[in-house]
Amino acid sequence: MLRSLRTLLVVAAVGALATACGSDSPTSPLTPASVAGTYNLKSYNGATIPALISNGNPRLEVLGDQVVVNANGTWTETATVRTTDVTGAVTSVENSSGTFTIDGATVGFKDNADGLVTVAVFSGITFTVSQGPLTLIYSK
Repeated sequence: MLRSLRTLLVVAAVGALATACGSDSPTSPLTPASVAGTYNLKSYNGATIPALISNGNPRLEVLGDQVVVNANGTWTETATVRTTDVTGAVTSVENSSGTFTIDGATVGFKDNADGLVTVAVFSGITFTVSQGPLTLIYSK
């Protein structure tokens, strides 16, 4: 999950993936049905979406990111990013998908393409992903 944003993070030299951590816990145990839904990226390291990832050359912006979590243990993601350099701006849409597992208040999203697992901490209708020094917050 978040493969498209991970790619941008590497380009922006943010760093490698790290395991998410947090103390928030849901009021009831998570199940595939309870986490199912459509989540939109609301905050990129404290900035609302759309958000600037890198102001260098190229300039990178995340315009949106949507994760659909299904009760059958699968997920899909659609990220929209804009890259601007001296030749102009290019907007691209990147898709990824995979499966997930639940452990307490965390969900491990495994990407079908590269096998990497991104850990998200769920709390109510939001989930948080920590990647190095960066925090991504998604909400239903």
